[in-house]
Amino acid sequence: RYNPSNELQSQIFLRKSMDGINWEPIQAITDTGGMYWQPQVAVDSDGYIHVLYFSYLHYETFYKYYDGVSWSEPQSIFTVYTQDARILIDKNDVIHLIWGQWLTSGRVYHRTITNGIWSEAEAVSDTTIRSGGIEAVLDEDNNIHTVFRATLNPQHNYDIYYRKKNNEVWLPIERINQDTLYSNTPTLTIINGEPIVVWDQAEIDSIQNINK
Repeated sequence: RYNPSNELQSQIFLRKSMDGINWEPIQAITDTGGMYWQPQVAVDSDGYIHVLYFSYLHYETFYKYYDGVSWSEPQSIFTVYTQDARILIDKNDVIHLIWGQWLTSGRVYHRTITNGIWSEAEAVSDTTIRSGGIEAVLDEDNNIHTVFRATLNPQHNYDIYYRKKNNEVWLPIERINQDTLYSNTPTLTIINGEPIVVWDQAEIDSIQNINK
């Protein structure tokens, strides 16, 4: 909506249902004074709700959680210019945050929250992030799989890269498309322990996929 000064504003809301028919009252997660979007949500084993959302006014992604009684104060997940953040919660209730940095020299980063304690951010990629397009999932063994769209230099087209964290060790990055066409945001899923990545190319009228 627009405020009296004709400035565009948006909020993030939450609504819950136990049966998909009867709904609890709407809860506002953010205030009315900003431009918020890209909400991501995950629920831990205690039923606590964990949310990430992007603030256009700050070019920053914030995290907060709901413990069944009240919302925590929002916390920035990193320095400014974060984008396309994803939140995962593993079987041990460790919260995983994965995001890109909205800079020509940015990277993909990962950090965890364990019992309220934040780890340091670690770089997942060694490629320059020129645009968004990050997805991440956990497999049954708590291993992280992530794909992202990146380019090595401003003149290069966007390529799709894949990386896995196996038993707390990041394996080498793999480029999974074999052309130089402009690749759009990939999607990622795990079937029988194996990642499947699907994306489309902007210059061709087809869908390409790879089963690694």
